[in-house]
Amino acid sequence: MKKTLVAVAAMAAFAGAHAEVTMSGVFEAAVSNTGGTSSMIGGTNGSEINFSVTEDLGNGLKAIANTALLHSLTDGNGGAGAGGAASTHGGSSTTSGSNTNTYNSYVGLTGDFGTLKLGQQFSPTFLVSAVGDVNGRSGISTYLAGGSSGQVANSATYTTPSLSGVSVSYQQVLDSSVDSFSSWSINYATGGFSAGYASALIAGVSESVIGLNYDFGVAKIHAGYATLTDEKSSTAFGISVPFGAFVATYSTSTGYNALSTTAASGDSETKNMVQVTYNLSKRTNAYYAYTNNVTASTTTNIFGVRHNF
Repeated sequence: MKKTLVAVAAMAAFAGAHAEVTMSGVFEAAVSNTGGTSSMIGGTNGSEINFSVTEDLGNGLKAIANTALLHSLTDGNGGAGAGGAASTHGGSSTTSGSNTNTYNSYVGLTGDFGTLKLGQQFSPTFLVSAVGDVNGRSGISTYLAGGSSGQVANSATYTTPSLSGVSVSYQQVLDSSVDSFSSWSINYATGGFSAGYASALIAGVSESVIGLNYDFGVAKIHAGYATLTDEKSSTAFGISVPFGAFVATYSTSTGYNALSTTAASGDSETKNMVQVTYNLSKRTNAYYAYTNNVTASTTTNIFGVRHNF
């Protein structure tokens, strides 16, 4: 009996010393048709398996870690992930893809002092632009006011505790041999209103991003603005309206696309998007999206199915 109690106590102590691990993810695939040519794509954000780790270190201090494994349901290759999984800064140009790619992968500490993360992470400009995009910077979004930064490799990010809804973040690439990048943001959230401003310095070139949204209950509006070296700018507006299990969204965006090599030469673009999503359950939905690139005179029809777990 004593041996059993000792064994149970030892097992409880052993289990208590381990971190809490949460697994979540997405399975998604879509069919895209542009100009009569069809293809299968990852859809809004692609498929992924995410592992999140938290360990209570005592005195309000916690260790945290996260990684997302991306994969494609359509061809078995690594996916692109949430709007910016491929490193846009801080990574070597010789980095090659594989059947499983990762993004939003970091380890860090969080407590009363704030949160510090080390690894490959979303940039402050990307996160602020996600506030302004009605489609959340998804893989099929036509949003142009998001700046050039998605994931930032080899970086450190510090975020202050939220004070009356206000928090500040700063990010710096630590490997100066491959890139020069720094960014910061200030964010505010209260009730149905969220807003943020972010600025990035990329090898001497500056860009700024503003994003905001407000939830009226019957509809939610989004707006965004971005500027590069105070010369080239982009604006965006979006609205989403729920109808029972349906959610209808509309977005329009005009200006300089920092992620487009064509627009980088000085071209301005105008893009529109209409999407209807039907929630089959709390975890599964089907959607149809129509996008129109006015500048390129191209239209795309997308139909997809997405399951969250």
